[in-house]
Amino acid sequence: MKPQELAKYKYHIDMGGGGGTTWSGTIEKLAMPGLLFHHVTPMKDYIHDHLKPWIHYIPVSADLKDLKQKFVWAETHPQEAKKIANAATDYMKELGTPQGFEKLYEQDFVEPLRRVIEAYQPVSIAQFQSSQADRLHSPDKTSKVNSKSWRKVLEALDTDFLSVMECPGTASRNQCLWKLSEQEIKAW
Repeated sequence: MKPQELAKYKYHIDMGGGGGTTWSGTIEKLAMPGLLFHHVTPMKDYIHDHLKPWIHYIPVSADLKDLKQKFVWAETHPQEAKKIANAATDYMKELGTPQGFEKLYEQDFVEPLRRVIEAYQPVSIAQFQSSQADRLHSPDKTSKVNSKSWRKVLEALDTDFLSVMECPGTASRNQCLWKLSEQEIKAW
């Protein structure tokens, strides 16, 4: 059904499979004048964290057992249902502006990445050597630290690190090789 035709309906349902619903389908339906019954599953996109049940949509359980009950509620509470539908449409109008999307982008992408960047502390060999001097008992470990490799720094620690997977550094995790079995990882 084309969006123009779908927008004529009083109610919409947003259903997904095992992976949840698509964010694009959800926001398209929220922007329409009808009330959205949103199929809530454990899987979700980041946009779903900004949508509030009973404010922007009517939540429907993953097994749909409460769909009829929620529909009856909407039919018997038309003013509240219309208020929810309008709030969703208004939110999508705001999100559709450059300022609205910028706010969302800042909150969900820029700020979390900023915190990661600010928290990053490169390995300082001199700092590591002085703070770990009592833990470094052999010349072999000192030479590992002096090599300035993060792997060597980790090896110099007297803690248990276990290499579980080796990846070539490409975008595909399918190219990664498991170095241990699932049982070995659990046992460790």
